Amino acid sequence: MFRDYTEKQLDEDLKQLEEWGNVVSHANNSRVSKIQDYNRSRLRYQCTDETIEIERMLEKLDGQIHRIKGSLDSKMVSSLAALVLQFQKMDFQSALTKDERSEFNELWTDIIKRFKTLHEEASDYLGIIQSRNIEKAMQSKDISAFRVKFTTYLTDFIIALQKNTAIIEYALKDIQHRGLVERAIQELVIYQKDKPNLEEVISDKEMEKIYHMQWSGIQKWFVHDEFGERYVDYLLKQTNETISKFMKFLEQLTEREQQMKSRKHEFLHLAKLFEEEVNFDNCLHMFGAITNIEHPPHYFSERNQEIYPDESLIGFYLYWKNILVSVSC
Repeated sequence: MFRDYTEKQLDEDLKQLEEWGNVVSHANNSRVSKIQDYNRSRLRYQCTDETIEIERMLEKLDGQIHRIKGSLDSKMVSSLAALVLQFQKMDFQSALTKDERSEFNELWTDIIKRFKTLHEEASDYLGIIQSRNIEKAMQSKDISAFRVKFTTYLTDFIIALQKNTAIIEYALKDIQHRGLVERAIQELVIYQKDKPNLEEVISDKEMEKIYHMQWSGIQKWFVHDEFGERYVDYLLKQTNETISKFMKFLEQLTEREQQMKSRKHEFLHLAKLFEEEVNFDNCLHMFGAITNIEHPPHYFSERNQEIYPDESLIGFYLYWKNILVSVSC
């Protein structure tokens, strides 16, 4: 692909990328021992932060296509509740030591990560269920086995969510009421400032704003706002509606199967009546009464037809084609 690609073209392309802000150049003086070597030193190009983020975004999008989307695992809720309770037990009366601050930063990161996982997985799973045609999706599954598995799965999630929501809400309110959030964020800011960072330094207020936004996201999920609303109630309602929708579909499917079975017996009974009837005109009258067709078309055929399993379909087709040609002639 690059057989005719010259070094001059490479330099021009790299300079163009640098003008666009995709890469930055640095003089590569790592092996320079003479002034002449320094003057002839080559440039080393490095991707900018924006380019790296675009690459990561593309990799993430590619991974999203191949990953299993969505989950309503009940353990996600219980594990988040355990982490929030651990935060509630924290005491910030005195400044934390370096090790304590590191442990708390890990706890905060785990809480945000668990909450993000719960939010994304639940939204993805319910989104897939709502967007799919249930009847079409059920065609390749054993309905009776899947019904028990599906309803149990969602019911366990609802029970875990109802059980732990009250615990998480009380703990979050208590943490907020005792003023632990502000002191916790101060410790987190100190932890971030103590880390050696070669990137652009973020101000204390900007870091505090980021942590406040993370905490506000959890609050909106589990604690009622001034309008008495919270997202977890919407999630419970949507999950219950999904179960109701699925059960209603199963009821319709069961009724349809019962109708088909009853109709099957009716058709078998009618077939027996036709078989026992000797007068063909009576058969026409009966068929007309059933189908509401006054003069139903009909064909005569032999009663017992012999099947030849060794004959190919092509031979069978040619055989009947010759008969039809002879009849038409």
